[in-house]
Amino acid sequence: MPADPARLIEAAMHEAVVIELPGRTHLELTGQDRAAFLHNFCSNHIKGLAVGQGCEAFITSIKGRILGHLLVFADTDRLLVETVPRQGPALLAHLDKYIITEDVQLADRSDEWSQLYVSGERAEELLQAALSIAALPSMTAPAQISVGSGYLRKFSFGSAPGWSLVGPRDWIAQCQAFLPATGVLSGAAEQFEQLRIEAGFPHYGVDLSEANLAQEANRTSRAISFQKGCYLGQEPIARIDALGHVNRALCSVITTGPSTIPSGAEVFATPEANEPAGQLSSAIVWPATGQTIGIGILRRELALDGKACWLGPERTPATVRVR
Repeated sequence: MPADPARLIEAAMHEAVVIELPGRTHLELTGQDRAAFLHNFCSNHIKGLAVGQGCEAFITSIKGRILGHLLVFADTDRLLVETVPRQGPALLAHLDKYIITEDVQLADRSDEWSQLYVSGERAEELLQAALSIAALPSMTAPAQISVGSGYLRKFSFGSAPGWSLVGPRDWIAQCQAFLPATGVLSGAAEQFEQLRIEAGFPHYGVDLSEANLAQEANRTSRAISFQKGCYLGQEPIARIDALGHVNRALCSVITTGPSTIPSGAEVFATPEANEPAGQLSSAIVWPATGQTIGIGILRRELALDGKACWLGPERTPATVRVR
């Protein structure tokens, strides 16, 4: 019998829950120039990554707009890129057109690889036991180590500690089969959406798109380096940094009481306002409290932590959260 949703989300915060992430995009860059090449098209410092280290980054257009929201990891002889499903063809086409004489090879491993996400305060302990790892090295997320036929990655999509197992499909299937025996509960896509939305983590193609400037994602400190030098899109991003703000930004909102507010609901700065100050692109009901938590792009005057707002035609009271 499936576990109660409230029980699963409690376990995903304080114990350990494994969730399959089907269809995620996994790209591979090889060749001597791989780091220097990707460095020229990412908002973060790719050339500074040592083996095992990773970073969050945007691939941006020449106008500083977001073409992709990535995790990049350095291995001994390749760079590995992870992002949301169905992004491989577009990202590879974008990067491939800039390869002239560079020694870089691009490959899409999305059809060959799978990914499991393990969330919870006991995730590290139980994964260490399940994978027979004597001791996990101290890692500052994002980071990865080689294990079995794939990788164990440290990166949280939610507020609780999070780890991913990434690698060939048959190895991931084996991991998925033996993890429950170690005390890890099995979750589903519903729990992953709850975790990421509660933490304010955006899904590219849902919460962010090419319509958004990089700083509108509200992840500047995590995904943008202002010390790395030139890259495609760097000039408008630097101008926005000098200006000091964007006119709108991605934020979370949480209703003050139990409610069910759908994605697409408009966000208002006052209960009497006729014109919305934003719109929810993702929304879930948090099982433990019944409150709606959403993510959306809000106008600058409303995009302040703790600011009151009102949602939908009923003007349901809520509070802005900036993570």
